[in-house]
Amino acid sequence: MEEKVQRAKQEARKKRAEEIEKEILDNVTDGSIILMHDYISCESYTDAALRRVIPKLKELGYSFVTVSELIGD
Repeated sequence: MEEKVQRAKQEARKKRAEEIEKEILDNVTDGSIILMHDYISCESYTDAALRRVIPKLKELGYSFVTVSELIGD
């Protein structure tokens, strides 16, 4: 039974990560700021989503900068 529960959690995590990825890829434009939170004390999908979306954004030619770099500090 525990194995089924763990498998179900993994599938839910993957689905949520895919939903986050789709939301980002469907809405990103030049100059976009993507703000994501990682809720540590609860099940989080942020890490899984970032592992999926960062390589795809790089393939599309997007780059990543710090907030300081963005505002020219």
